[in-house]
This record gives sequence, C-alpha cells and structure tokens, in this order.
Amino acid sequence: MACNRCMSSVFKDKIGRCNQCMAINLVLLIGLSGIYLLANVEQWLAVQRVAFLMFLMLTAILMGLHLIAWCYYRLTGT
Repeated sequence: MACNRCMSSVFKDKIGRCNQCMAINLVLLIGLSGIYLLANVEQWLAVQRVAFLMFLMLTAILMGLHLIAWCYYRLTGT
C-alpha cells in the first residue's frame, strides 16, 4: 500500500517525506552502482554508456535531494 504522500502527484510533497520512495531510490542507486563497478562498461556502445551514466547520475542527484530534504524536515520538526 502506498502512503498518502505517494498517492499525491505533487513532486514537492514527496521529496524527503516518503520512506517508500526513498527506499526504492536507494535500491536503484545501489543496483546501478553495482552494475557500474562489476560490469565492463567500456565494451558497451556509446549510446548505452551515456544512457546508463545519465540514469546513474540522475538517480544519485534524486537521492541527494531526498537526503537534504529529509535532514531539513528532521531538523525543523516539520
């Protein structure tokens, strides 16, 4: 079951508040990092490398935003 924040379509309401979304993002980031470290990315086509690295980078940025917002909400008590 999704929480009330997950059911919202507003991105701003979800960031840093929804534990389910943060867990999914963390699993994605760990999985992608594992693929990057264990797979031989140099043998992939250039388009595949660029797409994979962009997805990895955007997942890391989203996780960073989640962590910043989560810390902010914990420190301010909101």
